[in-house]
Amino acid sequence: ADIRSVLKDGFEIKVNKAPSPGDIFFDSWNGVTWNSNYDGYHIITAEGDSVYSNPGTHNRVFDFDLNPNGLLSYWNVDVPCYDVLDSNYQLVDQYTASNGYYTDPHEFTLYKDGHVFLIAEDPQIVDMTVYNPGYSDSCLVTGTVIQEFDDKRNLVFEWRSFDHVAFE
Repeated sequence: ADIRSVLKDGFEIKVNKAPSPGDIFFDSWNGVTWNSNYDGYHIITAEGDSVYSNPGTHNRVFDFDLNPNGLLSYWNVDVPCYDVLDSNYQLVDQYTASNGYYTDPHEFTLYKDGHVFLIAEDPQIVDMTVYNPGYSDSCLVTGTVIQEFDDKRNLVFEWRSFDHVAFE
């Protein structure tokens, strides 16, 4: 592809002269400085024109996406949960992990049949000295949990990394 690069305000901007069709959805979460001027979620055309822009009523918005069912979603750090927006960008729903797990900001998908997949975090204190005597006997290790909910929000599937991935 014909791509040129421009450095502006500390950002490298790459311009693709032959973009794929469709709009671009992105969040500009800044994990280094909370309350950054660049926080928020946005939609632009392939040519770079703004379709929608929200500077973020929540700081640290993450994983802004268009779901297969046509609704938009993003991770809202304030709850924490996934906020779901309609085509007018109005909040219509929220989803959180179940079974006491913390909703992870890295993945959420709402399908046409109403099923939802999300990732949750499973922090546990683990004695790592069994693997090496020099390691901590009380190390915080965060596992991953994948959860699927049906259209009535019943948990129908759960996969825990601690059940399948060995530390060694």
